[in-house]
Amino acid sequence: VDELVAEIAAASQEQSQGIGQINSAVSQMDKVTQANAAAAEQSAAAAQELTAQAASLRQAVQTLVQLVGYHNGQGRTTGAPQTDFRSASHRASTSLAHGHGIGVRDRAAHARPEPAGVGHEA
Repeated sequence: VDELVAEIAAASQEQSQGIGQINSAVSQMDKVTQANAAAAEQSAAAAQELTAQAASLRQAVQTLVQLVGYHNGQGRTTGAPQTDFRSASHRASTSLAHGHGIGVRDRAAHARPEPAGVGHEA
């Protein structure tokens, strides 16, 4: 009978240790699950912010294109440009490099006027 009681006590202790290990594993899984949920929430918020920034940037580019009057070889456009922006900047830099930019007299005509009494001796 003592032998049987000793075996039952040993089995109970093993079960207790097993339950402790299971509780520890479940606790770790809970922590990982909570961390994953927080990361997913942060990712979703970042994605929404990025989407909003992309829409804002798209609107800013469209406004800039309309203000500048982007020229794609067919006149003024009202929508998004159909050609690469680098080609337009290349044309502009090539034009300036070949002396087709604003001349000295033209620059003076476009200069901001000075306030009265500044830069002029009376």
